[in-house]
Amino acid sequence: MIAILYTLWDVSAVSFAEVNGIAEADVPRELGGYISACINDIPALADSDGWARCLHTPDLPDQLDGRVRQRIDWRIAVTPASWLAARGLDQQAVRADLLEHLAHELYHLPSICVTDAVMTATYTVDGREIRREFRPDGRRTE
Repeated sequence: MIAILYTLWDVSAVSFAEVNGIAEADVPRELGGYISACINDIPALADSDGWARCLHTPDLPDQLDGRVRQRIDWRIAVTPASWLAARGLDQQAVRADLLEHLAHELYHLPSICVTDAVMTATYTVDGREIRREFRPDGRRTE
């Protein structure tokens, strides 16, 4: 199964730089690099022998308000049976679970979850576009 996940990130340069011990000027490069380096290590994706590949990160206009906004789009490949096995699920909507789970896990990556980041995930399931916004106030605290 091939699925497409579109993500739009919005984080203050100060917040991400402080958490990661980097210069604010490096945040645009480091944010995308960190997310790209981590997605294939998300346990359920790794356990299912799935793979995510960055489709592209389109250039967005310079942000002069101290926030970094990046769009990162993903092509995800996984077999439905291996995804269900990795997640310990019975037959259900595999595509919806795959995309929702990966979006949730990306937003909760260690160097993201302690920042003020907001991430909007957009994907299509059964012909319906689903848009989910992840915000700091809805973040898990474990």
